[in-house]
Amino acid sequence: MGYSFNEKGVVEFVVLYGGLEIGMGLAMIFASMSKVLFPGVYFMTMVVSLALLLTRVWMLISRGMGNKLDALLLIELAIAGALLWPFLRSKFS
Repeated sequence: MGYSFNEKGVVEFVVLYGGLEIGMGLAMIFASMSKVLFPGVYFMTMVVSLALLLTRVWMLISRGMGNKLDALLLIELAIAGALLWPFLRSKFS
């Protein structure tokens, strides 16, 4: 990533981001197995994916582009589009 952390910084980074992503991922997996909870987890996943995409675009505009960052933008665009398209189709058809 290009960052340099001291030991406490590494611990904090891994706990906050690693723990957060694992926790959210597990919640999404378990909720997606329930017909009652699925619409909520689908909506949450879509909002998070769109937020990632918009933040990536913002950072690429403000900080510049690079090969690996371009690829991540395309992946996030594909994920957000795959989630948004069926949602919009179901709401407007």
